[in-house]
Amino acid sequence: MAARSELTTNDPEMPLIKLAVTAEVKPVPASVRRIENADLTNGESVAMFKVWPTAHPRITLHEGETLAFSLRIWPGAATSSQSASSEQGAGGLPVRDLPGLPSGALSVGFRRDNANQTCWLDVKVGPMDAPGSFRSLLVLPPGSVDLGGPLLDLTVVVKPAG
Repeated sequence: MAARSELTTNDPEMPLIKLAVTAEVKPVPASVRRIENADLTNGESVAMFKVWPTAHPRITLHEGETLAFSLRIWPGAATSSQSASSEQGAGGLPVRDLPGLPSGALSVGFRRDNANQTCWLDVKVGPMDAPGSFRSLLVLPPGSVDLGGPLLDLTVVVKPAG
């Protein structure tokens, strides 16, 4: 994508300013489009970091389905983080009151891109064999990124197959 603009000024030494911006815009991965509360434009601020597309992904799966996606984490401005515990889950239950994911239904990996201080949390959820709503903290490995506590979590709604 390329955009060009010209700005006319009243400055006799610089009557015309030309601006050209070129950017490579990649499509959003299909797995990220499955995150129902993703903020594709801004992501979410948590402590001193930005998390894209959200620090609190909420997804819906069918029984037996598996989904893998990645969350990008990089240094940002200090902000007060939102608490996911006040959000409503399936059936009107607060997210904090949902049961945890079944054993083996969640795997989390971590990788770092040292060139630009970006980290990736690789999340794989499923398959699950019973419908319901579940929540799990997304725990970063020791020594990776200090968010100041367990501020990332995942909410999963599992629907019956078929």
